[in-house]
Amino acid sequence: WLIEDTSQPIEVCLRKEFLILVVVRSSKNWATDDDCILLQRFKGRRMQEFDNTRMKAILVGNYFCLQEAKLRNNPFSQHQVEEAEKDGNGLLTTYELFKAVKAEKEGLITKEEIRKQLKEKTGLIQFTY
Repeated sequence: WLIEDTSQPIEVCLRKEFLILVVVRSSKNWATDDDCILLQRFKGRRMQEFDNTRMKAILVGNYFCLQEAKLRNNPFSQHQVEEAEKDGNGLLTTYELFKAVKAEKEGLITKEEIRKQLKEKTGLIQFTY
């Protein structure tokens, strides 16, 4: 439900509109630098492939997956957060996304506001509502 409605064919959107690319990773431990490098590499290649520089990449991580979600630490290092900010990318945990969806279901935030925050925030993404 986070994909915006459009009357254009997907091929046109890939080449002309702002896009958010999502990479999903999981681990029993911290996010690795390789996960973050993959994120930027993936975005760079899609920019070339679709001749579209209006892209942002978000790494959605299910890190510390063996721990209860409420007890998990922030899996991203300060360096990873700073690099994501420089590259215009986002880092998001599955638990943070789950909390935002739950807040939307409870009427605390709208889908449009979630979309807006995903589009605008860089570095570590934490929703405000």
